Amino acid sequence: MTTKSGELQRLLYAASDTAEWASLVPTTTKPSGDGVITWKRPENQQAADAIELLFVGSDAENETFSVRVWKWLKDTGGIWWPQLQIELTITLGNIDASAFLAGGYMADTVVKAAGDASSNAILISPANDTPGCAILRPEATDLLEIELNTGGSAASMNVLYRRIREYV
Repeated sequence: MTTKSGELQRLLYAASDTAEWASLVPTTTKPSGDGVITWKRPENQQAADAIELLFVGSDAENETFSVRVWKWLKDTGGIWWPQLQIELTITLGNIDASAFLAGGYMADTVVKAAGDASSNAILISPANDTPGCAILRPEATDLLEIELNTGGSAASMNVLYRRIREYV
């Protein structure tokens, strides 16, 4: 099997300091904007098999924040429905990420807090000041939305992501 991955991309142009979850509800307007990733590719391109998420936050080592990954599903009537794929609790390690975010640290602990039992998630959570990440395999969706919440103790946070495609 061969794996091909894209370059890391910022989820948000500027780090978020949001302390509340958005109220995602069914809508006839296609979700867009910060945190929304088009997952389904045009018909002449192959879709990625997985998405890798790296987490960065600011303030200090051992600060925490939360991440929710939503799938948006469109029905035949044109309504977009949010479905929680996974919620993660992130703890920052003593891993300098100030080149990306002033006063930033990378996560070393990634823990599933909630979500679909079949979320197809691989969590790499060394909890020893070595970077952790999440690898998700979103299925049957056109859009993903990644939501961040400082509900823990981090002052701000952001996510880097990349698409991964496996070939047999």
